[in-house]
Amino acid sequence: MGRASFVPLALALVGVVADEEPVPSAAGKVVVTAFPPKPGWCRFIPEAFQPDRCRDREDINPGETRCAQLSAAERDRTPACSYSETEAVEFAYLSSAAFCYGPELDAWECGSACRHAPGMQDVRRVDDEELGAHAYVGRWRRRCLIAFRGTDSFEGWVQSLRSWGLDHLPGCSVDGQPCHIGEGFLESYRALAPRLKQKLSEIGCSKSTPLAVTGHSMGAALATLAAFDLKSSGYTLSRSYTFGQPRVGDAGFATAFNAISAEMPFFRLSRSDDPVIYLPAAPRFHHVGTEVYYVGDTTRGYKICDGSGEDRSCAGEADDVALLILQCLIPNACGHTHYLVPAKPDDMGPSSCHQKVLLP
Repeated sequence: MGRASFVPLALALVGVVADEEPVPSAAGKVVVTAFPPKPGWCRFIPEAFQPDRCRDREDINPGETRCAQLSAAERDRTPACSYSETEAVEFAYLSSAAFCYGPELDAWECGSACRHAPGMQDVRRVDDEELGAHAYVGRWRRRCLIAFRGTDSFEGWVQSLRSWGLDHLPGCSVDGQPCHIGEGFLESYRALAPRLKQKLSEIGCSKSTPLAVTGHSMGAALATLAAFDLKSSGYTLSRSYTFGQPRVGDAGFATAFNAISAEMPFFRLSRSDDPVIYLPAAPRFHHVGTEVYYVGDTTRGYKICDGSGEDRSCAGEADDVALLILQCLIPNACGHTHYLVPAKPDDMGPSSCHQKVLLP
């Protein structure tokens, strides 16, 4: 997603970000720490000029540090212990490939996105131009995959704006109270879901076949809804990685999502300088899944957060979202489009495609 596409999306989602209330954290999750929290203002100072308070980090591999203290049985029951940054980079390329199109994507010869995630077969695309919603399915490394494209059109921005409003998610309730989802996200996923399931069947992906989902930005929101829907429908969800994901629904949906995906690794990668992860505002909306929090690039480590969705020692909340949006107007300064650098030097949009989606 280029800067021209990102800023309207963020402004569409921003809503009221002031006067947010803290959201209580859930207990009982393993927290894997690679570094302590740092002041939010650090993100506005170039790294070369940052004081020690911003730069002093303990560079460790959290997966090997915290999870090594658990028994084998405890590790098996703890999705956070299966996080792999190497695998996350591959899924980031799979997400970027959703911006590619045409015969080159179908043949998995779409550019660096395809080259860095080799082995994809039987690619099928599903598009809804009216809503600006796009995805592809394929078979990759003994599992099936669905990858959703981030916002790339005016129609997609409209859906992001509509997602500030909440709509009831049929079949989802917690303690007798209905779950709610961003209206635009829900409409876009519903437009794609029947054809996605049909394409999965066409390429031999049954409900018993391991299935992964991924996406960036709005694509991450749709991947979240796909994970919930497919898992609820009996599909075998093996794992998910999302990048720069906005909040998708309310606390009821977060509770239902985390319950149904308790044994499925669902990693939601965040960056401290990505404004989209703070939107739409809490507490009306609530994050889902296991947050993997990066201050910046991969050389600075990461933290596996507490699983509540709103771990304030990770991304939590920010009172400078507007400034982060403005920062995204500066070339190569937007955290939303630069996940897992330098391990993934390409941005999360179409820059890695031979044939690119034409962004407005």
